[in-house]
Amino acid sequence: MKSSTALKSINESTSLKAILPKKDKLCLSTMNGHLIISKQEISVMKADDSYCHISYAGKSILCSITLKEISSRMHLLNFVKVHRSYVINIYKVVSINAACTQLTMEDGQEIPISRSHKKEFKYLLSSFFD
Repeated sequence: MKSSTALKSINESTSLKAILPKKDKLCLSTMNGHLIISKQEISVMKADDSYCHISYAGKSILCSITLKEISSRMHLLNFVKVHRSYVINIYKVVSINAACTQLTMEDGQEIPISRSHKKEFKYLLSSFFD
């Protein structure tokens, strides 16, 4: 009852986005329950059939969600698909090999860059970094 009263008292000029919390975290279903993590902590998301391995803050978890589903929930420009099985946080990349076929993440993971995603990845690199 309180929440409906609060919503009635909101001025019509106030946008709903202004009163809702910022969506900078994800709630993920794991084998041990639910895990809430900050989107910015995520470095790599790797597809594994109908599951997804997520590397974040030096840890790795297996979630019961597909890479496609979790990617659609991210809504952040800094997450880039570099391979059919990998989505990475571009700000967590440390190095890229000369042929632009593999990159290394902050946590030491080496991620392949597929030929079909190479051109887009190079363009995004020039857009994000000097």
